Amino acid sequence: MRYTYSAIYRLLDAKRLRQFWGLLSLIFAASLLNFLGVALVLPFLSLMSEPDALLTRESLVWLVRLLGEEDPLTALNVLGLIVFASIVAALVSQAAVIFLTARFSQQLAHSLTVWRLRVYLSQPYEWFALHHSAE
Repeated sequence: MRYTYSAIYRLLDAKRLRQFWGLLSLIFAASLLNFLGVALVLPFLSLMSEPDALLTRESLVWLVRLLGEEDPLTALNVLGLIVFASIVAALVSQAAVIFLTARFSQQLAHSLTVWRLRVYLSQPYEWFALHHSAE
């Protein structure tokens, strides 16, 4: 398996290697955004069931002060918008990663096909005469 990965790695030129590592970092960032979006949902649902917790728990009082709201329901609405925005950002980043992955693989397939055709067509005529087309 290690040989397979090294062979694929050798087929990539410098431009494609940069694109590959950039795409890999985008995939990692999108996965972190997905994690953040999912991780914010359960605490938000907990606050929805008990909105007074924003004023009674010391760990959440600073959040209400940070938002600049005195009413727990208004602070809860702002938190809901933040959770919604994080989920939408995660979905948009995931869609961008899917698009960029598809584009990268199509460009890579095209460049490898052109490279192979160039190698094939650069052969002398004798090479074609000695090789049967079924081989």
